[in-house]
Amino acid sequence: THAGQKAPWGYVDWWPLSLYVNNDVKPYGDKDVRWAMSHYIDRQQLVEVAYLGASTVSSLPMPPYKPLLPYFDAVKDLLAKYNNSEFNPKKGDALLEGKGFKKKANMWEGPDGKPLTLDIIGFGASGPAMGPVLSQMLKRHGVAATMNLPPDFDSRFQKGQYTGSIYGHGGSIREPYDTMRLYQSQSIAVPGAHAVNFARWKNPEY
Repeated sequence: THAGQKAPWGYVDWWPLSLYVNNDVKPYGDKDVRWAMSHYIDRQQLVEVAYLGASTVSSLPMPPYKPLLPYFDAVKDLLAKYNNSEFNPKKGDALLEGKGFKKKANMWEGPDGKPLTLDIIGFGASGPAMGPVLSQMLKRHGVAATMNLPPDFDSRFQKGQYTGSIYGHGGSIREPYDTMRLYQSQSIAVPGAHAVNFARWKNPEY
């Protein structure tokens, strides 16, 4: 944000925030479980409560800067088919049920009888604002979610010693490729680098 009491008060940040889930930790390596979590998140409410409306929902992990808008437009058909910002708890429920999860006392349990948990970590810049709201949203839909701000956040996150995390990334501001490099197998756990696939997402076909 800018200082002062007159417009402009701020600008669109180039650091888009996400809920990361570690794909190496079960059951979050399963895309259907990840989609279920996504359907439980009311992103607009998250913006309104956590940031008092001073943010925006983005369908891509990039800021809607003018040079990037043609790339947003180019994937409108895919985003309509795979609506990754849709708040739809019924869809989330159906996905988990399809994987053998069952509700007990309004909380999800896996096929092994263990509760579906998501321990989320964050850091000072974004965790205190988003974390409590996000974890509460997930709890409302049966996920045993918790939120913590550990002092060793950076170390744990970079080493993949986490299940869930609130984090963002630098990346594209003029073309999409700087961001796309963060979401490929070869960029997992690059020592000492920032351009890293921290979620450890893999797709051999892709």
